[in-house]
Amino acid sequence: MALELAKSTHFSYTRSSSIAQIYAGHKKTILQDSLHQFLWVISVNLQSKLTNLK
Repeated sequence: MALELAKSTHFSYTRSSSIAQIYAGHKKTILQDSLHQFLWVISVNLQSKLTNLK
């Protein structure tokens, strides 16, 4: 009984930790994507302002 409990606890722990790792990696890529989008929008706005000045 104790062995079965230990196995299931270990399994759920490893599964949740891998899910946490996947989630952390996913969150990091979302952050990078939004940062890239933000920088891209800024550069496009700057370019349009520069062309309007000419």
